[in-house]
Amino acid sequence: MSAPILTEDSLKLAGNTPISIDRLGEICKKACEDAIPQDYIYEHAKVAAMTQSIVQSSLKQLVDACQTHKFIVYVTVIQRGPGATRGIHTGSGAFWNSEKDGMFNYSFSGGDSEHGVDTVVSVSWIARE
Repeated sequence: MSAPILTEDSLKLAGNTPISIDRLGEICKKACEDAIPQDYIYEHAKVAAMTQSIVQSSLKQLVDACQTHKFIVYVTVIQRGPGATRGIHTGSGAFWNSEKDGMFNYSFSGGDSEHGVDTVVSVSWIARE
């Protein structure tokens, strides 16, 4: 199924993770699977609620797993369709303590295989000092 994006840049941003990379991936995957039905066909009217569900579920699991850091969750949902021309490029950066703070990205393909959605969940953490 979906797997964490573990590019060299992602690992550089990860810093010292307060939660293991595997656990971060599990949290993001569960939030996406719970919010996006397997037979989901893209409907613009449902995307806001689906996105909010992923954000809230991820935050709850992150806070339950670690109280030493603050967390920020970003979700990007991209419509998938046959013959559709689409593209997305995102970037991020931060000025922080790279020994205590970091970022993780997770990619998820959900819903109908031709008309579903691709989702990217980004998690950032900042140490409570």
